[in-house]
Amino acid sequence: MVDQLAHQHSTIGDAWAVDDNATFAPLFGLSAIQDYDDAQKTVAQFDQGGFSLPGRDFYSKDDAKSQEIRKQYVAHIANMLKLSGESQSQAAADAAIVMQIETELANAAMDVVKRRDPKNINNKMTLAQIQKLAPSFDWQRYLTLVHAPAQQTFS
Repeated sequence: MVDQLAHQHSTIGDAWAVDDNATFAPLFGLSAIQDYDDAQKTVAQFDQGGFSLPGRDFYSKDDAKSQEIRKQYVAHIANMLKLSGESQSQAAADAAIVMQIETELANAAMDVVKRRDPKNINNKMTLAQIQKLAPSFDWQRYLTLVHAPAQQTFS
């Protein structure tokens, strides 16, 4: 997974561009930002990833329109999987899993208003601390594959 994600992050245009809500990169993004504690420094920042739907609320709102959008999105995912060679039943099952994963990521993501307060996104850590938080992901390998410059801390 590390290799595939690094490849996607290295080849997707604007994968590193941070928007108001998140980066456009799958799962998470990595970019250089001005240090919140010292404006004369630049630091590397891991940031929450973007969503396939336009924002995190699309995954959680329970009104009829939002439910219909999610239903159509799952049908679209299933159709793309069928076009790639999966059977109808496998594509439907996999599309449901994709939606479940994206919904869990959206639920864990910080909302737009909270993200506008730098105190909420200024969380400096060493690579060892990041690795401890997500031990099943090889962060050093990822950084090597995306050719990230060496950093002492990440924001």
